Amino acid sequence: TKYLMEETDRILETYGNHPSFCFLSMGNELGVNRDPFLESIVAYCKQKDSRRFYTSSTGISGPNHGDEYIIRQSLDKGPIRGMGRPGGAPRTDFDYRVLLADVNIPIVTHEVGQFQMYPDFAEIKKYTGHIKPLNFEVFRRSLIEHNMLAQAEDFRRASGMLNLQMYKEEIEAIMRTPNFAGFQLLGIQDYPGHGVALVGILDPFWDSKGLIKPEEFQRFCGPTVPLLRMQKREWTTAETFTGGVELFHYGQAEIKNAVPQWSISDAEGKRLATGKFNSMNVPAGGVAAIGNISFDLSKIEAAQKLTVSISVKGTDIVNSWNIWVYPAEVNISIPKDIFVADAWNSQTADALKQGKKVLMLAPKGRFASCLPASFFPIFWSLPLFPTQPTTMGIVCNPKHPVLAKFPTDFHSDWQWFDLLNSSEAIILDETPADYRPIVQFISEFSRNNKLGAVFEAKAGKGRIVVSSLDLRNNLKVRPVARQLLHSIIAYMESKDFQPSSELSFDVLNKIFSPAIGDADANMADFNDVVLNVSASANMTLMGASVPWQSNFDRAAVKAEGFDYSVSGEAWHDIQGSSWHGVKFEVVITCPKGFEGVLLVKFGDWDNQNRSTLVQFN
Repeated sequence: TKYLMEETDRILETYGNHPSFCFLSMGNELGVNRDPFLESIVAYCKQKDSRRFYTSSTGISGPNHGDEYIIRQSLDKGPIRGMGRPGGAPRTDFDYRVLLADVNIPIVTHEVGQFQMYPDFAEIKKYTGHIKPLNFEVFRRSLIEHNMLAQAEDFRRASGMLNLQMYKEEIEAIMRTPNFAGFQLLGIQDYPGHGVALVGILDPFWDSKGLIKPEEFQRFCGPTVPLLRMQKREWTTAETFTGGVELFHYGQAEIKNAVPQWSISDAEGKRLATGKFNSMNVPAGGVAAIGNISFDLSKIEAAQKLTVSISVKGTDIVNSWNIWVYPAEVNISIPKDIFVADAWNSQTADALKQGKKVLMLAPKGRFASCLPASFFPIFWSLPLFPTQPTTMGIVCNPKHPVLAKFPTDFHSDWQWFDLLNSSEAIILDETPADYRPIVQFISEFSRNNKLGAVFEAKAGKGRIVVSSLDLRNNLKVRPVARQLLHSIIAYMESKDFQPSSELSFDVLNKIFSPAIGDADANMADFNDVVLNVSASANMTLMGASVPWQSNFDRAAVKAEGFDYSVSGEAWHDIQGSSWHGVKFEVVITCPKGFEGVLLVKFGDWDNQNRSTLVQFN
């Protein structure tokens, strides 16, 4: 404690007169409970030099007695950063005011951002001193081994554009919230340590990654930012787009006679609608409500992306948002010459052998060679937070004819939110080296799996299109999924449906090997299964170990005379489910005289270096 008090004196004496020294925290993420020693340092600082604000810690604690402000990532009522938006939907009409209602001192959001993106291997040559980027060299070798080095720049750019969208969304949500004192970015540059956190718009050398210009970043991260509140980003031609306009202004002075204006433009930049609001004075130090905008979408003839822009006339104050408009009704009936499959079985294989067109729309959990997927990128780094999905958005060719009726950029944008969050990534490592999916998930760079979301091939005498995205359920209320299915069907019925790559049945058998415990799989694939159990698959409690109950499991097959019980714990998280514990016992009851084979799947999906000893009695 003597050293810490002396260091406090040195900080105040060395930097005390610096004009940018406005705040001082006694440390970062120092615990969740009140700490009398930290409180004593705050009291000492306030008595010694009262020219700035002091707090005992940032991140997850506080407020402690004497704190003049707090920096938190969450409050008792919920998180105040991240993608924990109401309903999880891509909407901009929410804020955090309810969570801040009981806070009576200034509050700053802790470490906003931290979204991972793919490495830039051109950065390797910048390390000319004693530090060598051995990690980047390992990642690059892995990409070479997986035959995708040519895609490295595509992965980098696509994941980088998703990263920017996440920053924009997080920052604007905070700006929409009255009474927030501010937000704290962890940094705008990559952090090459701590599990390799490539979360910045700048590299570790403070050089731009070429993803965005400073003036473009300032449109949503600056002293004056137009804001738009809208309930969704995907609309139909049967609706009227509506939105509420606000102006976040913490500039040096009031903006006098400001004239806010708006426009809606198509992808070619053609303005479809414009408007402006009455002249007003916008005071500094708050969020001003400007008014509402609306636009009848019934005249939009084809699915397309539109851009809503808000600006202040005669200034460089401007901000914009993408929205997507889809026909209220599209034809998604399946033509007779397309065989729709939901599993890889003899009927699907026979259809291809007979020269038919096959559309594979398999539900989640159907195939073993799949990984959990998400719209959101990896948070910070996978080694530090290993239980999250391992995808970093998608990359695709927008000009591929399968996407002709589904407008998209080459990277993830908000119209992919529902599709990617209800999907899995199919591992395609068994395909030929030059094989590429049409829509490809970007794999975390220490793994570099080739991951498919939508892909096609010639097989036997037939042709197949596969989607791991949910294009089956609730299509009446999912216009994006409906439109993508419409686009795929139109492609398969066109002369353009000529896949350039061929996959053998041996490869398809490996890609589509059924998942153990798949209740809907073709049981013939398991060779006379009499008991097939997916451990804890029906368990709704996530991330907690609890005593096993039979209703937690999903029994795909339980033949007469066969049963089982478990003395141990049950576990379920976002990546999998299991029977869990340091030691547990499974008792299987079989008819007298039965002889068979027992298969046990052992999992360590969060990479904790677990091992197992299985003993049989």
